Amino acid sequence: MSIINLATNRSLWIDEAMLAQNIVSLSFAQLFEPLRYYYQMAPIGFLLVEKLFYSLIHSNELTLRLFPFICSMCSLFVLGKIFTLITANKTIRLFGLAFMAISYYNIYYAAEVKQYMTELLGSLVMIYLYLIYRKKRPNYPLVILGISGTIFILFANIAVIILFVIGILLIVEGYANEKKIDKERLLVITTWALAFSAYYILFYFNHPSEAYMKNFWKNVDGFFPYNIFSTSFLRSCYNKFVSVISLTGQGYKLIPLMVLGVLFLWRKSKVLSFLLLAPILVHAAMAYLKLYPIFPRLILYFLPVLLILTSLGFQYLLEKFIKLSNVIYSLMFLLLLYNLFAYTKWGFPIQRQEIKKVMAHLNERIDEDDEILIYHTSTPAYVFYKDQFENLDHINAKEVFIGNHKNDWNLYLNYTKELDENVWLLVSEANWVLNADRKSELDMIIDQIIDKGYIEKDHVKSFGVDLYRYELE
Repeated sequence: MSIINLATNRSLWIDEAMLAQNIVSLSFAQLFEPLRYYYQMAPIGFLLVEKLFYSLIHSNELTLRLFPFICSMCSLFVLGKIFTLITANKTIRLFGLAFMAISYYNIYYAAEVKQYMTELLGSLVMIYLYLIYRKKRPNYPLVILGISGTIFILFANIAVIILFVIGILLIVEGYANEKKIDKERLLVITTWALAFSAYYILFYFNHPSEAYMKNFWKNVDGFFPYNIFSTSFLRSCYNKFVSVISLTGQGYKLIPLMVLGVLFLWRKSKVLSFLLLAPILVHAAMAYLKLYPIFPRLILYFLPVLLILTSLGFQYLLEKFIKLSNVIYSLMFLLLLYNLFAYTKWGFPIQRQEIKKVMAHLNERIDEDDEILIYHTSTPAYVFYKDQFENLDHINAKEVFIGNHKNDWNLYLNYTKELDENVWLLVSEANWVLNADRKSELDMIIDQIIDKGYIEKDHVKSFGVDLYRYELE
């Protein structure tokens, strides 16, 4: 399903297009500086690999999606290795892998020009390497863990969370077994600390986009309120809990199984329980301190953990109710079928903002004297794709880019004051929040166009995108 979804080569939507514009437009050297367009921030390792792929292979959005897709495929392989270390039950391992392979978030982000699949793969690799280290020590060279963690820092914003948890385990392990931290463990932890500190100072300290991003995540409830006794704090906790459990696509239905999985895991290995569960607690602490938000795509790395817990919950039931094993296996199969059935509601292949289709229509119909109003949610994708359409790229039509004025809607009216030619209006996923007059931002813009004597002559729709043509009466 991930291959099919990738092969459809859907249009970049606004989040992808904003980052893609930086990757495409900036040189390798410029990627080491704060990104110039749209307040974007991404791990330097991810940016460099994306730029390399784009430079060496055919230059289009499919090329930019190859690296996340490769990471997704590799994550399935590594997850299988982790399952092998956790449980000997082949059916449980197969269920967990199958669940991961057909999960909506896994399939979606495998074709998203973002670093979230890199983070997921990196976290799985570090978990696997630590488990191998515990299983094979003292014959396993700890330097492998040290080097892998250092590389992980370059590719994932959440690397510090995973490495912090593993670092604690290395310290506790040293004191538990030898009443001290040996030089090798200390060297690994120190290397990670120095590497992250250097990376943070070079790429994130006093970043020009920091204030913008913190304000953005605050507005979407990415952080916890400071007052833990307030109703807003409780509401924020609930929202983040929903964000976590929604990763599976099954919502509350899997909570009982996850609880059983936690109990099973705790009895099996407290170290493994801490390794898998502590990262989300550390992440929550960072969200409370306003250091890193909790939001579905930012906690994608926790999806495999939820599936491991669900799988172990089933194993717990199989061991407790042997006579009902056929019923339990049937339930596992039905859950996988439900995941597939859910795509009839979500839609497959997955779409977001299919701007290429309406831009193709615009390319065919536009005249040199026309004006194009481009809504702010369409701007990044329009700029990215424009040079792929000959007329749009060469014709001398006037382009007006409508900014985001959610704090003062009256500013939207400035874009229509001097219209004197036929007008195209390109809109992607308009903000449908209504004002006191029950009008949206888009309603205000369209009403102003009509009030100036224009009538609608054409309206082309694609998934998440609308293109209007207005002519003077």
